[in-house]
Amino acid sequence: MTEVDDVQLDGSSIYLMMSTAWGPMLEPLYHAIEKNFGFDGIDITYTAQEPNMQLFITNDGTIEGKYFVEIDEDADESIKKAFGTDEYTEDTYDEDALADILRNAFDSDDNATINELLAQADEYEGIYINLWEYENIKETF
Repeated sequence: MTEVDDVQLDGSSIYLMMSTAWGPMLEPLYHAIEKNFGFDGIDITYTAQEPNMQLFITNDGTIEGKYFVEIDEDADESIKKAFGTDEYTEDTYDEDALADILRNAFDSDDNATINELLAQADEYEGIYINLWEYENIKETF
């Protein structure tokens, strides 16, 4: 089942916030647009996330290849301080910015790679980091 949580019209763009269980249900949306409007002049940009399944997919070039970071209230103080928060927060970071924040949080040297830093982050409770991966909407079904 797919629920539409929010719809916003911005000029010639429509933004839909939809909720589904276990992963994106893009096929019904795709077919509804195709049947009613065709795709001439229509671009679909989407993001889909299901944290429990570590699913973070998009065709949005502004976030593809960036990292989605969630910080819980119960995260280690060094993590919360490095990210500048005391409460639950989520945001998207490019690799360099995330690496700098994690180096600060872990007191790592400037040569620590993003993979080394991500491995360190896995050892902490309350921080979840996932990479936004590209998936073409037309190839998801």
